[in-house]
Amino acid sequence: MYEGAPEELLGVLDNDFFEIAHVTFCFWRTSNSGSWQQGTVNFQNNEDNGASWLLPAITITPEYFIEYAKDYYQDDFNKITPARVHQVFSEYE
Repeated sequence: MYEGAPEELLGVLDNDFFEIAHVTFCFWRTSNSGSWQQGTVNFQNNEDNGASWLLPAITITPEYFIEYAKDYYQDDFNKITPARVHQVFSEYE
């Protein structure tokens, strides 16, 4: 699913905070690309990659996403700071 992903993204994902073995899809967009890209994923038994119900959660606000992540992961969300979430959201406005 990371086929074609830029090296700078792959470098960020090489971190113990990310459980990349449990990822079911990956979208990316570079600053010089006008569209989102996705690597090819092949599932057995026509399974869903989860994008249709996971992605809508991150399109609202950074605050909403943080609350969603705390609830979904049953975690205090201390792995990524709210400031970093705000920074990522602002890069794609």
